[in-house]
Amino acid sequence: MRFIKFLILLFTISMCTTKATVNNYKVSVTGNLSNLPDGQMYLLNEQNERIDSTDTKNGIFGFQIFLSDSNRYGYASLEHIDQTGVQRFFNFKSNRTFRGGPLLPQYFILEREIKISGNLLDVDPVSLKLYKNIKLVYPSEKIKGGIQNDVFINVNFNFSDPQNDSTVDTLQALIKKYPFSYYLLHELNIHRNNYTTQQLKDFLALFNSDVRELYDFKALDNAIAIRNNDNTTILNTNFKSTNGEVNWFNR
Repeated sequence: MRFIKFLILLFTISMCTTKATVNNYKVSVTGNLSNLPDGQMYLLNEQNERIDSTDTKNGIFGFQIFLSDSNRYGYASLEHIDQTGVQRFFNFKSNRTFRGGPLLPQYFILEREIKISGNLLDVDPVSLKLYKNIKLVYPSEKIKGGIQNDVFINVNFNFSDPQNDSTVDTLQALIKKYPFSYYLLHELNIHRNNYTTQQLKDFLALFNSDVRELYDFKALDNAIAIRNNDNTTILNTNFKSTNGEVNWFNR
């Protein structure tokens, strides 16, 4: 009898553990690009690793992936290889600017439903030489997603710029306006060394419950705890991207 009870307890624990690790946040990415050649489309993560692939036919393609709740958002991009071996790396239209010109981000944010449509246009890489079989491209229409991508393509704040009282106030105002924003949270985590411990505490307090369970929020919270425990001075250091001169590669 004790053995049976033990098996039931073990089965219950196993079921609870399995339930906790299920990836139940479904993401759908669909595309219809009228002049996209037939070939293979790859979905890339922020590290430019291929995480899924699908065939493209007559400009149509689609992905369905499942993410855990704690990682339900993330930066993603697209890479395409056509039947002649030409490799296309995607960028996307936005209302953001970089050094006085329009910014074509390399990424979009994974959320419930992403739609990519229009004609495929070539980027003219003025300061970058590419191999003949490599192209930089972007859809003629902006990505259609949810509130996360709305913030990502419309909020014009450069985290890489030197930070001062004015920019800190601007960022606080943006977080107050968009307390659900993964983009603001993720970039804040990446550039956290640009801010004091108190500034980070103030920023985190402004985010709502939609993002408080995400990895980036917990990473920032942990970084604050480490700073407090170490009782050391954090230098305000700014780092420029190695490809900072090329605006279509910036977030």
